[in-house]
Amino acid sequence: MADVLSNNRRRRHRERILNDIEEDINKLRIGGLRDMDDVPLWRSEEGKFGNRFSTKKTWHQLRTRQSICPWSRGIWFPESTPKYSFMIWIAIKNRLQTGDKMQAWNATINAECTLCHEVQETCHHLFFQCTYSSKLCCFEMGNTKVIAAVYGLREIQNKSQQKNGHALVLCEYSMAHFNTGDRRRQKNDMRSTEISLVIRQTMEACILTELLPHSQIDIFLQVLQADGGTRSACIINAATLVLADAGVPMRDLSVSCSAGYLNSTPLLDLNYVEDSAGGADVTVGILPKLDKVTLLQMDAKLPMETFETVFALASEGCKAIAERVRKVLQENTKQLEYRRAA
Repeated sequence: MADVLSNNRRRRHRERILNDIEEDINKLRIGGLRDMDDVPLWRSEEGKFGNRFSTKKTWHQLRTRQSICPWSRGIWFPESTPKYSFMIWIAIKNRLQTGDKMQAWNATINAECTLCHEVQETCHHLFFQCTYSSKLCCFEMGNTKVIAAVYGLREIQNKSQQKNGHALVLCEYSMAHFNTGDRRRQKNDMRSTEISLVIRQTMEACILTELLPHSQIDIFLQVLQADGGTRSACIINAATLVLADAGVPMRDLSVSCSAGYLNSTPLLDLNYVEDSAGGADVTVGILPKLDKVTLLQMDAKLPMETFETVFALASEGCKAIAERVRKVLQENTKQLEYRRAA
């Protein structure tokens, strides 16, 4: 601009807009701006001009703004597995290469569901309607949430683990890194291994393994949100529900509940605050119809009288949970019958 004011020679143009520009330049000369140097000014997002350049503000002005995605932090977070995060992301965006999309590219492709072989394979069908994937269930008890899945019956993969005349039950327990405020690495730690073994032994006590020789049953459980009672509410009850829903033969529903003793008061199904207060915690698992105990864990000593009170309270909680699980299974069975009849 300084070069224009000092060296530009005024001309007459055919275009009116160019003559207006010449007039404006002449007014600036008359105003005394001929000898001033150019000063770069940067326009901010608010429309104001300043001497300082900001890369951040420039980027925000140039980029196209989109609405904030509410579910992004549930997929992309520290210590997440990129492979699984990417798969969930493209599933939410409905970009999975399912049968309906592949058939749009080639009409001769078989687009039926590769799992149930009943209807056309779509993203919605795979996650919400497929009878095979319905073996995956979400169990909630209070603020504790668990996803459970069972795979089987299938041939035993490792022949060295085969049991004579009985099915092999394997269990894998894990906690999501975002289930609590502490996002440390929790995979393959000693606690997860111990809980996996406890679940496996508890499930073996209720599954009729002698009816399923040379077979393998895999149970996968992941705690999405923990608020105390993760061993009972989120693990054993979820495993029982998904096994029963998958049609695995069982002696009885194996249910579990925790109870504690805090400030001279017995408490049922301790939450995180109560569990962290330092009181005694007792986890009980039973087969309610057979009236058998399949699990009993304590993390502190209790007098015999107090233990009997806490144990009785936990047993009552187990029976209430068993009744609720039966109602859920009955409702699900009625819905399946209604769909087949329709």
